[in-house]
Formats: sequence, structure tokens, C-alpha cells
Amino acid sequence: MNPEAIITTLLAAAAFLKKPVQDIAVQSIKDVYEAARYYLRRKFGEHTDAAKVLDLATEKPESQLRKAVLVEETTTAGLHHDTELVRLAAELARLLPGSKDTAAQRVQVEGVRNRVTVAGRDVINTER
Repeated sequence: MNPEAIITTLLAAAAFLKKPVQDIAVQSIKDVYEAARYYLRRKFGEHTDAAKVLDLATEKPESQLRKAVLVEETTTAGLHHDTELVRLAAELARLLPGSKDTAAQRVQVEGVRNRVTVAGRDVINTER
């Protein structure tokens, strides 16, 4: 699992848990979220810059800048290869409502006659 997907899932859970929700599933999401956060903090080290970044990102999960710094810290530490963290992130993704599309790509296709433009990560022009 890539570090972006792990951190996106963690921050989606943080954002979800900040909303007032009255559902039984919330407790299981909260438990897995706290376990993932605790695990990351333990791997980073208690009083490190990475642990501070984790706290900042989970306080304001909608911040793209904080997310990017946390992804960088996770990548630098090599935690995206950690099987336990990947398992926790996958479990969080499974429990979060509407998170099934977090890893999906957005693709736009336009065309007129025999000329088609496909835009995803790259722009591809085809002409016949």
C-alpha cells in the first residue's frame, strides 16, 4: 500500500470522527483509528518531529499541506512497507463509509469523431 493511501485513510477517519455521528459502527472505527495512530506514533518515536506532524495532521485532517508532510515522514521512515500499518489502514478503509473510492483514479474522456482525449494522470491524444 502506498504511503499516500495510508495517510489519506487515516486522515479520512480523523475527519469522520470529528463529525457528530450516532452510529454503533463509530466505536469500531474509533478503535482502529486510535490503534493506527498509536502505532504510527510509536514507530515515529514519542517526541520526534514526525510525531508532531502526526498530531498536527490529525487535528486538521482536511489540510493538504499537513497531509503532504505526514506522507513524506511516513515514506522517509519506510512505514508504507510495514505490514501491521498496512493492515490497520486497510481495516480503517473497510470500516469508513464511502471510502471505497479513495484509491480510485479520476479519468475524463472526451472525443469528437475519431479524435479522443483521455485525461487521467497523463493526457493521451488518439487520432485515426
